[in-house]
Amino acid sequence: MTKVIGILLAGGQSRRMGTDKAELIIDGMTQLQRTEQLLLDAGCDTVFISRNKPQNIADIYFNQGPLAGIHAVLSQLNTAHKCLALVIPIDMPLLHKEPLIELIGQATHSGLNSYFKDCYLPCALHIDNNTAAKLKQRLQQQLRSVKGFLADSDVLVLTTDKQQLINANTPNEWQRACTLHCTH
Repeated sequence: MTKVIGILLAGGQSRRMGTDKAELIIDGMTQLQRTEQLLLDAGCDTVFISRNKPQNIADIYFNQGPLAGIHAVLSQLNTAHKCLALVIPIDMPLLHKEPLIELIGQATHSGLNSYFKDCYLPCALHIDNNTAAKLKQRLQQQLRSVKGFLADSDVLVLTTDKQQLINANTPNEWQRACTLHCTH
């Protein structure tokens, strides 16, 4: 059985939100707690948090976006043994475990990296001992896009309910997401 690790990307500065998105409350938990639990519920064996705070994994390449967060986590791991990484951002308050389970299942079954159409995070990445080096090379070349990284590999593009993939990066977007959350 493939080992699945969770990578929670919570390293942004939350400038547009005006407050730390990881500390926003939904369902009585911080978004950080909720999203970490979501990864565990989806089947991750371990969760690593990319966040520039104590007890988390800080970026090596600062201000380089989500790819730098993925790189920082992989740089801390022994990736001699292949595994699958389920990568999700902190700013999706409507995300549920079912589409994440589907990402894991489809990536495992196909052997391909996977993501949802028109949304590159969350994604499932096959990790080996070359992945961190590939990410480092991209970051050194200022190629910071998760989309670009995925485009350089064989991928499986899935479909899902787009509403679950809504990002909340501003107070208005957060309020809209909370309103949608309460109506379900």
